[in-house]
Amino acid sequence: MSSARIGARLRAAAVLALCIVALSALPGRAVGAIYTVGPVSVDVTAESAAKAREQDLAAAHERAFDRLIGRIVPERAQARVPDAGYERIATLVRDFEVGNEKRSSVRYLADLTIRFQRKAVRGFLREHDVPFAETRSDPLVVLPLYGEGGGAVLWQEPNPWRAAWANRGADDGLVPLEVPLGDLQDMQTVRARAALDLRWKPLSEIAARYGGKDVLITQAIPDGPSARRLQLVSRRVGAEGQEQTWVATVQRRADEARKAMFDRAAGRVARAVERSWKLANVVRFESEAQMRVYVPLDGLDRWVTVRRRLNGIPLVGDARLRRLSRAQAEVALVYYGDVAQLRRAMAQRDLTLTPTPSDAAGAGGDTPEWTLRPAGAENPRGAGNDAAAESGANGAGSEISQ
Repeated sequence: MSSARIGARLRAAAVLALCIVALSALPGRAVGAIYTVGPVSVDVTAESAAKAREQDLAAAHERAFDRLIGRIVPERAQARVPDAGYERIATLVRDFEVGNEKRSSVRYLADLTIRFQRKAVRGFLREHDVPFAETRSDPLVVLPLYGEGGGAVLWQEPNPWRAAWANRGADDGLVPLEVPLGDLQDMQTVRARAALDLRWKPLSEIAARYGGKDVLITQAIPDGPSARRLQLVSRRVGAEGQEQTWVATVQRRADEARKAMFDRAAGRVARAVERSWKLANVVRFESEAQMRVYVPLDGLDRWVTVRRRLNGIPLVGDARLRRLSRAQAEVALVYYGDVAQLRRAMAQRDLTLTPTPSDAAGAGGDTPEWTLRPAGAENPRGAGNDAAAESGANGAGSEISQ
């Protein structure tokens, strides 16, 4: 073997060693935030402060578990979740924190933050055949329009529809809803007509300003000045065009305040968006598949970035490093569900998965192959050639386990 070839193998082995060291040093990110619930406020009175605290902790765990189920289980499937009870729920908890603790001789008040064990909760739901989703959407930027046609308003007052969305509390689900401030920059970025016409350039700019990729254009059309009835048309729009539309009618109830009707209507649209997202991202463990993925590299940082983001994707069951060179990494990826679902989940972690041309992969056969890179990253020079075969690292596995 030539000295040049030996040197190439030694350099590749050194890179591989650095990658493995770096991977082992990375913290597991997964989806811990989804399994953290809080604050859960409790106020219990009992025969003693100690007894009140005991009841308080039990009540907090049960309420936190209910919130977690509401967060990750589709609405129609929530009835299939058995009544676990405090003792069973406690086995699913990793730890909890107590804040704002106050007590008297018979009363106990506190705010608890409870962190559940992802693996244990998953096992509990699978045991009872309950579907669930863990993929969190990027912020969805909400543009509430009030009125019809050329008379529709977005930023101008009065706009009770925008007020209803702006006054909503923090979202506890998988789709964070972000309502723009309505300042001068927002007004200059997108106007009501542009929103109604789904003009993507201004919509993408307002989405980016608030940390999102998609926009929810939701229009409330009143039946007259008294607004006894609202027709709601809501559209989630992304870079690839209109994706989903929800249409509903809300009737004002007897003795219901006008503001309360608008608040109820906004909640209805928000639940529809959340419901649709969960159903589209349910983890299908029965549909396990594998794909070969190539990660173009321009240095160790690129691979570390991709690996860290992969570790936060619920649909990825395992990612094993098969080959490594200075130009690219080859990864055997095990995932659940279909490819479209996987690509959508990856996009939420700023990863782009695209088909790999067969000549670039350097491998034959009929098995589909894919290229994975951070969103917006260009293909590094030299990536996709046959340098992987020079690494001598075939089968030197490094795993990502969920």
